[in-house]
Amino acid sequence: MIPIELIVQELKRLVSDYYNCDDPILKESIHSDIELLSKALFLSDLPDDSMSEY
Repeated sequence: MIPIELIVQELKRLVSDYYNCDDPILKESIHSDIELLSKALFLSDLPDDSMSEY
């Protein structure tokens, strides 16, 4: 399981990259990564028996 701190650190980096990015295509890709890691953060906080549903 990925430590929550690692996910949070990467999310902070991606959010910073998103707001500093001028390329709309790259910005869209960063946004997709943020959504994916946000879901991972949510799932990492679930109890282990809940993970079998996903």
